[in-house]
Amino acid sequence: MTDREPLLTARHLRRHFTLPRTLGKRGPGDRVHAVEDVSFDVAAGEILAIVGESGCGKSTVARMLAGLSEPTAGTVELDGRELPAHRDGKDQRLVQLVTQNPRAAFNRRRGIRHALHQPLRVHGLAADKTERERLALETVRRVGLSDEHLDRMPRDLSGGELARMVLARALLVGPRVLVLDEPTASLDASVKATVVNLLLRLRDELGLAIVVITHEIDIARRLADRAAVMYLGRIAEIGAASHVLHTPAHPYARMLLASVPEPDRGRTGPARSDDAVSGALGEVPSAVAPPPGCAYHPRCPLATQECRTEVPVPRLLAGAEVACHHAEEAEVAR
Repeated sequence: MTDREPLLTARHLRRHFTLPRTLGKRGPGDRVHAVEDVSFDVAAGEILAIVGESGCGKSTVARMLAGLSEPTAGTVELDGRELPAHRDGKDQRLVQLVTQNPRAAFNRRRGIRHALHQPLRVHGLAADKTERERLALETVRRVGLSDEHLDRMPRDLSGGELARMVLARALLVGPRVLVLDEPTASLDASVKATVVNLLLRLRDELGLAIVVITHEIDIARRLADRAAVMYLGRIAEIGAASHVLHTPAHPYARMLLASVPEPDRGRTGPARSDDAVSGALGEVPSAVAPPPGCAYHPRCPLATQECRTEVPVPRLLAGAEVACHHAEEAEVAR
């Protein structure tokens, strides 16, 4: 948990999906345990990065935070007040989700000006066109773009310009929390640096709480104040990014980081794909039938009978909360 007063709080979030039965079979399908008992806090002016392999549940967490996916159990709170699962009005705009494909976030048949004016109209935040234009221009400049970008179509913008424009649209409605799902995944190294610097500036200028979902460990290291490593729907370790993303205690977090090549000094190297990480660590068990006990035990060299039968309770170790029965042994083996 953060040392500062939390703004956004996730409490014991769970999300299960039921898959349809195959043709010819009746009754409910298999249940996918996408997220299992995830809890964390984020303070105003703080960035939390959530990292993990593809399918670990991090994007599902993002959608629950933004009210786009209803939790099977658990709650999302803003400033101590529980947010409804189905949101509208002010509750809807206070937590804004920015998806990983900015091009898909815009109507390709309408211009950028329309895309920025529309949320102001929908939420009743600007009484007339002149006020909407003033707010749109102010926000576009805040993200480092120029007035002329409002006259363009989405197809006329580069990937980096689109990434900043979708941020501008989210900021227009006055959110207190930004949830960013893979914000730099489709960008080249130089544009990634621009987006990272922009997010750090927005955090400081606006006092936003920011949750960044990413598989790019180098981006998480540059952005985050705190970090959480997810595995098969649960948080394996959470704490200061300086610890979790450099010298983690959980065996899975250590193996995940060891599988990511260090960039050359002075520049950002390419992130390793999720497939490469999975190949390095072995196959992830199915979320339809997660292992009993610690979900990581089939892949863990430290696993014992206790790991196979008992879900580890998160506990403080070396400045982070670690969900592992034998994290001390991992520390000794470092």
